[in-house]
Amino acid sequence: MENSSFGKRILDNTLDIPAPRILPQTNTVIPHYFVVDAAFSLTKNLMRPYPGGNVLKNSEIFNRRLSSVYPDM
Repeated sequence: MENSSFGKRILDNTLDIPAPRILPQTNTVIPHYFVVDAAFSLTKNLMRPYPGGNVLKNSEIFNRRLSSVYPDM
């Protein structure tokens, strides 16, 4: 990731990402993020689904919500 300009900008916080926002109908503030695979390390703006084939029900829900699009945010 450090070899690409995108990766460098994510790591040094110079990528123009919108400021964190409050989730609708909550007081929870979250940053905008990209969903990536296991090749990337986790950062404030990079998240990845639970790994592995032995997936628990809660991780299935997490993965589905992580990959969802919320158009009203």
